[in-house]
Amino acid sequence: MTTPRTGSRAEQRRRTEARILDAAAQAFLTDGYERTTIRAVASAAGVDAGLVMHYFGSKQELFRRVIDAAPVPEMSGPPGQAAEQILAALASRLENEPAASLTLLRSMLTNPEAASAASAGIARYEAQIA
Repeated sequence: MTTPRTGSRAEQRRRTEARILDAAAQAFLTDGYERTTIRAVASAAGVDAGLVMHYFGSKQELFRRVIDAAPVPEMSGPPGQAAEQILAALASRLENEPAASLTLLRSMLTNPEAASAASAGIARYEAQIA
């Protein structure tokens, strides 16, 4: 894959998407899934709400992309060891980033769209074990 030229349209698009994703991650963290709005994300990112919808299509897709952007730790060893590594990483995340983790969990438990999006993120962990 080639890296877009600095100042090119592709590079501008990548930076805009990154700004939107950063703003969305912060909004989902502070406000939760239910209270986060596309307009609030757009305002925080310094773009029009229509542009957020153009890039992401829906709040659910935006939430999914925020989840997908979270790093998945590299696992090694047999499945039992990989499962232990995942559980240790999740425990560490809950300990070190309780607000972000609890916001994600709350969103998953209270909103079916958020639960669906989070399920896709969880599948990445399952793939690591497999």
